[in-house]
Amino acid sequence: MISTSIMLILLALNLGPLQAAQQNRGFTAWVCQLCGCLPSPNANKAPALAMAVQPKDKDSKRATSGARANFHAVVGVAQKKVKGEDRFMCLANPLADVCWIGVFDGHGERGHLPAECAQVAFTQMGKIKAISLDAFKDTFSDVDKKCEKMPTAGTTASVVVIDQKQLVIAHVGDSRVVVAKKDEKQGVKVAFETKDHQIKNVFAAELLHSNDLFDELSELKLHSVPKKLISDQAEFDRLKRERARITGYRNDCLRLDGAVVCYRVLGDYYRFSSRSETFSKIRGSTCDPEIKIIPLDDSYKFVIAASDGVWDYVTSEEAIQWVEKQLNAGLRANAAAAKLLDLVSEKRKANNRGSDDETVVIAVLVRDPNELSKN
Repeated sequence: MISTSIMLILLALNLGPLQAAQQNRGFTAWVCQLCGCLPSPNANKAPALAMAVQPKDKDSKRATSGARANFHAVVGVAQKKVKGEDRFMCLANPLADVCWIGVFDGHGERGHLPAECAQVAFTQMGKIKAISLDAFKDTFSDVDKKCEKMPTAGTTASVVVIDQKQLVIAHVGDSRVVVAKKDEKQGVKVAFETKDHQIKNVFAAELLHSNDLFDELSELKLHSVPKKLISDQAEFDRLKRERARITGYRNDCLRLDGAVVCYRVLGDYYRFSSRSETFSKIRGSTCDPEIKIIPLDDSYKFVIAASDGVWDYVTSEEAIQWVEKQLNAGLRANAAAAKLLDLVSEKRKANNRGSDDETVVIAVLVRDPNELSKN
């Protein structure tokens, strides 16, 4: 079980749904049982907004087709703090009938600062009645620019908007989002998972032991890498085009300029010369998010967003099977999130490895608003 020092706090609905994304500093665990899409008090006077994130015309059909029912979310959060660099958001916006969840995992010197910057920015965006996909992307860029004042630090950002007919997932870094749906054989299966934007995932594992591909300073010779050792050609081409410097021969972790693990990330500004008075983003690093729109139907069950402290020990498949088991046993979303951290703790001890910040946000999708009160 998780240490008793972890506090579980239920957010009473009379506090107001927009307070659900307050700073979580000081809590070792924080639980939010929210009616993610409760109709606004004026819902009978004006039609509810169908989509909080308004796609461009070419995305409109893809974003709405196949969505046969209105969905709502019951959200639970559990967190274990070690370094104190993880932040999260959990926000219900009754103006747009949507729920926002997100995980932000800071790193580097004072890594909690860019994580908090991202948390605040997306919380403010979540209070807006309607936004465009361009505005969504712009928020990633805005946070990245603000991180220039927080040098040698950065953060992941994995944000999910759950409206009544679709999921919109925007993501940089390795805080993974996993979407689960029903499966006749296994009960539940992975319908979608975000890509972990780590440098090592651009290449095949054999690359790390290819002596002739690294120079005497352990720097990867990009122009010498054969196609058979490239796992993500598009990212590889971009890294080569931007003349990224990748190091890490015989190391489990390739890095940009020996410092940064992720190639898509917010922040990570460094001074590259002792004479320089300014900080610059590491070559090969970008803040552009990958965005996925998933139309919902009756087969979708829940969404998990978690920091890499969780995914270091469990696979996406293991996580959804474990959460499904807890939900089927009658546990609420917050208890299922805590149980997932229990599983991570057991696996970490079995591997005799030190702990890191661990944050889990689970959004259970339900069709009937009455189910919200039951949970």
